[in-house]
Amino acid sequence: TTLDNKTLREEAATTLANLYPHDLEKDELAVEIESFKYSVIGSDNLAGNE
Repeated sequence: TTLDNKTLREEAATTLANLYPHDLEKDELAVEIESFKYSVIGSDNLAGNE
């Protein structure tokens, strides 16, 4: 079964937010999450989106 990459990205972003609630300001955290999402999207594209 192919997992839903969008769901995985959202779960990973939520996990990051939960791991670092006190280390980052909210705006900085939002940027980190977006950056992380795009890095995952980039690796999906490199993998060929099977």
